[in-house]
Parts: sequence; C-alpha cells; structure tokens
Amino acid sequence: MTEKPDFNQGFNNQNDTFRRQPFYEQVMRVVKNAPEENLVLSLDDNWGNGKTSFVKMMKAEIEKEEPSPYNVIYFDAFENDYQSDPFISLTAQFYSLIKKDKGKLKPFLKRFVDASVKVGSSLLIGSVKAVITTASANFINGDKAVDAAIGVAKETAEEMTDELESFIQKKITSADEEKSDIEAFKKLLSEMHIESNKKTIFIIDELDRARPDYALDLLEKVKHLFSVSGVIFLLVMNRNQFEKSIEQRYGKIDSRTYLNKFINYWLNLPKKRAYEYTPHNGLTETTINDHLVQINKKGGMTSRNGVLLKSLSYLLDINDCSLREAERCYALLQITSDPRMINGTSDGYLASLAIVLFLKVWSPTVLNEFIQKKITIDEFYVKTGLSIHSEHKPVVHTILLNAIEYHYLPLENLSDESVRKNYRQFTNSGYNETPMHDFYQQLQNLSLQ
Repeated sequence: MTEKPDFNQGFNNQNDTFRRQPFYEQVMRVVKNAPEENLVLSLDDNWGNGKTSFVKMMKAEIEKEEPSPYNVIYFDAFENDYQSDPFISLTAQFYSLIKKDKGKLKPFLKRFVDASVKVGSSLLIGSVKAVITTASANFINGDKAVDAAIGVAKETAEEMTDELESFIQKKITSADEEKSDIEAFKKLLSEMHIESNKKTIFIIDELDRARPDYALDLLEKVKHLFSVSGVIFLLVMNRNQFEKSIEQRYGKIDSRTYLNKFINYWLNLPKKRAYEYTPHNGLTETTINDHLVQINKKGGMTSRNGVLLKSLSYLLDINDCSLREAERCYALLQITSDPRMINGTSDGYLASLAIVLFLKVWSPTVLNEFIQKKITIDEFYVKTGLSIHSEHKPVVHTILLNAIEYHYLPLENLSDESVRKNYRQFTNSGYNETPMHDFYQQLQNLSLQ
C-alpha cells in the first residue's frame, strides 16, 4: 500500500513522518546523563504505533555519527524465541559485534567466547528438570504390554535419580565457581567498554510478542548477567501485554512493581492526540491524521481527502486506535472497486463512508449493531466516543453526527420533503436506503482482521 521507509537513513524528512527526531534526542540525553551505571530503558506503546520504525531509525541515526560514541545492537526477541536459552541469543549478538569491529574490540573475541561458554554451560545444566512419575500405572496395570513398559520406566527412573543426585551434588560444590564465572563475564563486558571507549546500546524489540517464558528469562538474564557499566538496554514492548505474561508465569503478583525492578526509565512515543486545542493554533491535526494524509499522497486514491480522512482520523483518535488500524481502514478504501465510495459528491457521504470503514476495522460487531439499529443512537455515541462533551471539537464532529442521525431516521421519513431539505447532502445520489447500508454491503465480504 505504501513505500517501505529506508530506516538506514535515520530521521530524515522522508522517513520521519511523525517528526520524532526531538524524541530521539531526548532519549539520547537520558542515555548520556542518567546517573545509573547499569541503565535499562523501556519504550512502551500500543501495538502498531511505530515503535519498531522508531528504534530502527534510532539505530541508523546513532551509526551515522562519525566517529560514533556508541555501538548499537538491534535484536528482535519475537524472531528469536525459537531458541531455548536467551543467554545464547544475547551473547551471539555481542559476538557478532566484536567480530565485525575493526578497532579495539577484536582482541576480546576469544576471551569473550571462553567466558560465555563457561557461564552458558552452567545455565544450561541448571535449567535441566527431571519429572518422573508412574501414577498412570494404577489404572492401566491390566495390560501386560503396559506393565512391561512401566518396568522399563522404573529402571530408567532409578538411573535418572542417580544422575539427578549427582547433578545436585555438583551444583552445590561448584556454586562458588559458577558465581566467579559470572563475575568474570560481567567484568569482561565492562573492560570492553573501557578499552573501546564506547558504550553499547542494546535494543531488544518485540519483547511482549515473544514466547512468554523466553521473554521473561531474557529479561532476567539482562538484569543478572548483562547489566553492567557501559551497556544500556532499551526494551521495546507493550507494557500491559507484557505484564499479562508475568502474571501468566508467576500468578497473581504485582506485575507492575515486578517489572519496575528491572527497568529504570519508561519512555512513550510522542503523539498529537485527539485534536488537542491550543490557544495560539486552535485545534491541531493529530498523528493519525498526518499518517493518513501521508499514505494518501503516496497511494493517490482520492483527491478529496479533507472530510473523508479527517472524519476517519477523528474516529480513530477518540477511540485511541493505532497507526496500524488507520492503515487497515485506508486499505479497505483502497481495495474497493466502487468509485462512488471514493468520489462521493458531498461531505455527508464521505463522513458516512468514514464511519463504515472505521467500524469495519475497529469493531465489526458494533458495525452490525449499528447498521441493523440493534443499539440506540445514544448507545452508539457512547460506544464510539462521539458523546464527548467539549467546547473544542473539529467541524467533522458535527458532520459525523448528521450522518448518524440520518441513518437512524425511519425509512418512511426519507421521502418527506422537510427531511430531504434538512439532509439534502444524503438525498441526491440514488441510494435506495441511507449510504451507510450501501457502503456496508460493499464491504461485507472484506476483512483485514
């Protein structure tokens, strides 16, 4: 639908649609000036609001500086959660960084591998779990074949028990050695920072989308093994979703407090929200509106983008929708084959189309209730946020209300001359019913869910 941005260019005018370079500069001030030696930041926002785009541009922007005072690692946790141990995932990223370095990090390569192998071996052995049970034998012991299998299982269990006891003994006697290996590993990471005179910014993206056990193990490894002076972590997540993963693993704990033990500062992407009002500029355009306008410039689907895109962005904004949901609405507009849906002759028709597009993506259930009038007009206003009370509302708010009121008129009233006069923007296109019904029919078999 749109050209893929070239994130390697950093925050240039073409890529930085939402003008987030000042936010990047704010993040870098935190990186430079925060008093904590072991710094962990988190970029928290809803899915589809551009977190990945931002951190990829951030990486490129840092690397553009010559000479750069930072090494930067980008790691997608979701793409790598097939691996069993996050420690291996993280050390592999550091290994690649050292291997590619043409400066002072190169001599650290063998030492880093040796230190990583020692720690990784201890962690791998420590994660072994043996669960031995023959409880199922109680209700199937009439089967001789099963009895024989259980006999073998008991012998195997005895052997595993011996090995388990040996393993526990080894863990007890080598505890000090393991602790020493971990300290040596962390010290080596700090030495690399001092020798290269560069800090390492380690960006971990999609943490909330990764397998929950992998993501939580990764978080704990960051805290206990990699949190050293000279290494800054930026964890990218939807906090609410990640807290659910914590509760899934640990039960009903205070997941917010638990997460704060690992993270020093929380960051949020800046966005212009639902038509904020300023005394000097009046109602400002929102981030979602800017995004839709930008998409429309590239897609060229409609030259009349005023009421249609403003109505659509307003509905998306007041319902706290994401940029990705805005893109889905525009995609539905783009794939329709009926030119009437794009080239409507009045503001009323364009607002009606915006309502149906929005509901199709945001809540097909509410769309069905609305079209079939299974909810009252007041209930619809409440559900969609259009019941907001504010003296500062965009013009499209009134246009949307008129479109909805016309939709809720009884069909027998549509031929009334006074109604036709009051709602003339809806009565001149030849639709049998209200435009909502026609748009609904055209989109009924389409879905981007």
